[in-house]
Amino acid sequence: MARALSAAVQAALAAAPQRTCHLLEFTAGASTYRFTDGDGSGGGITHGGNLYLPHLRVVSGPRYSEELKRQSCVVRLQNITLTSAALVKDQQELLQGPEATLSRLFLAALEA
Repeated sequence: MARALSAAVQAALAAAPQRTCHLLEFTAGASTYRFTDGDGSGGGITHGGNLYLPHLRVVSGPRYSEELKRQSCVVRLQNITLTSAALVKDQQELLQGPEATLSRLFLAALEA
């Protein structure tokens, strides 16, 4: 199923330069985690009423296409606190393998 771009995104694409960032969201146990690779002035990015923390680094993938499909990609967390690192270590089994949503946010249009 092909997707159409909104007028706001089309206008943002027509302007140069383009600024985009990735938004990652996944649930492990009872907690939902949200991260971004955008800076958001150092405090993360709020989109859809949710705060995405600026600790994401996309290592490989995904390939973008007009069709919706699931793909594997590799992401890493960077510059996290020692408390967050301990939490990730404690919940390692829950964090590896769950389905996650990786979106690309067009910052000029604020649409994913």
